[in-house]
Amino acid sequence: MRGRARDYGSAGLVKERGRPNKLTGRQIAQAWRWRQDVVSDVVIGQRFGVAGTTIARALSAHPAPDQAQVETPGGLQLDLEPDLEPDVEVGAGGAARVGQGVFFSR
Repeated sequence: MRGRARDYGSAGLVKERGRPNKLTGRQIAQAWRWRQDVVSDVVIGQRFGVAGTTIARALSAHPAPDQAQVETPGGLQLDLEPDLEPDVEVGAGGAARVGQGVFFSR
């Protein structure tokens, strides 16, 4: 305990909560390079021994190194993405049908 307190301060004495990450930062960076080479998430997941959905979630949570981030007052960082306005047709009974656009599903 003394060694952890010396190395990490008082934060080193607290037990980490939650599930440990499946991918390290280095693996996420490598996954971005493979994705830029047009390798599918399933193949990248097989290379790391995880599911393709794990790769997709990790890459969506950590933006690509070359994507521009804008700093705002207060130190917040925002990812800028183009706004896509879908065509929505409202039918009888209030049901809406999406005509065009890009939509991401879980």
